[in-house]
Amino acid sequence: MKTFYFAMMICFVNPACVLGGRLGNKSQGVQKAHFATSDDVNLIAYGLLQLGQALKHHVDGTRVEIDAIVEKLDVYNSSFIQLEGQARDLESGGEALKVKSQTLELQDQELHKISTDLRDKLTQLLQERQLFVSKVEALEGKLERMLGRKTGVNESGDPSLHRAAAEAHRLSADELLALVEEQQQQINEQSEQIQHLLGKVLNREAREHVKLRKKLKGNNSSADQQNPREAARADSDCQQIFRRGERTSGIYSIQPKGSQPFETYCQMTPESGWTMIQRRIDGSEDFDRPWLDYKTGFGDLSGEFWLGLENFYQIARQGKYLLQIKLQDWKNNTSWIEYTFRLSGEDNGYTLQIGQMVTGDLPSAMSECKDVPFSTSDRDNDLHSAINCAQKHSGGWWFSACGEANLNGKYFSTRIARRPDRKKGILWKTWKSSYYSFKSTLLMVRPATSLN
Repeated sequence: MKTFYFAMMICFVNPACVLGGRLGNKSQGVQKAHFATSDDVNLIAYGLLQLGQALKHHVDGTRVEIDAIVEKLDVYNSSFIQLEGQARDLESGGEALKVKSQTLELQDQELHKISTDLRDKLTQLLQERQLFVSKVEALEGKLERMLGRKTGVNESGDPSLHRAAAEAHRLSADELLALVEEQQQQINEQSEQIQHLLGKVLNREAREHVKLRKKLKGNNSSADQQNPREAARADSDCQQIFRRGERTSGIYSIQPKGSQPFETYCQMTPESGWTMIQRRIDGSEDFDRPWLDYKTGFGDLSGEFWLGLENFYQIARQGKYLLQIKLQDWKNNTSWIEYTFRLSGEDNGYTLQIGQMVTGDLPSAMSECKDVPFSTSDRDNDLHSAINCAQKHSGGWWFSACGEANLNGKYFSTRIARRPDRKKGILWKTWKSSYYSFKSTLLMVRPATSLN
């Protein structure tokens, strides 16, 4: 086709190729002019039209292909820029993590040095104490011998000398005993101070180790386990940490008797240290979870979290504990209540038995909770014969016949409008209505016989 169009162009320039044999030789002496017929002109025009359309089609197709190529190049360029930015971010993040790791290593070395110095100081004080006791015993023996000799010399003498010797013996013994007790008290106080400082340093050291391992090893399960020395010196609950002198609320590592160590949030008050089991403050954590999550725990200890039924049980099984529940409404009014309680293990579905109300101004909504196991949407242990209370009310809780309380319900930051949702919130029916969902909640425990 292109060859035909090219021939047409040549014929348009040279009409002789169209006229062919019509052009005769020059007549003798005279030359006549010849023109193409209208059919020939139409044929040439048609050919040129076809050629123009073909060229236009070709140009349009080429333009579309070029546009597609340009678009792909733009996408490639954008992707390359994004990848380059991500690479820079990863590189800077890696550098920051490396610097943080080096800083933590230096802090770790410093803490090791401090703890070693404290151990050495404690050992030195114990040695000095033993030496002092030995010297006192030697002095006591020497004094007794001296007084014995004086008594023997004066056995047959004046009775007043006997009384004077006895009085001198009594006074010397009393003074010596007072001196020994004073020195003993000073040594005990120094020992307690050193033990307190050593405990603070070692507890901080353990927390730094856990954080460092999680950051560098991505929450590897083997990295989260403490070594035997760390486990041996862990506190059994937040009250024990309080007794060591800690007064700052925050995240601490505890190890109930017979349990593996784990981290929790300790709420320190002027009177005691509370181990926090649950906290709701802003709805950032989803509490509508299956049984396994409620057993092992979930959330962020710095924000909203559930410590875990197994951890809760390991704490409660150590002795008599109090359970405190604190609620806050959307006008920032707070109310609280404390119960005695008992909690069974997993074999009994973590059954909760609420005892008597101890103190507080919050009307009780859990008095009927007598031997009630824990229920979730996938583990229906409630006492209702017809429905699954966890599915109806959301979250996991100690539902009796669905009951009057559910502090693990859905978090609503606005007034509950939809009728099906009205009983799915954070409920405590005895203070507010059945359709009121609270702003914040706290569940905490401490020993029932805590000593400050």
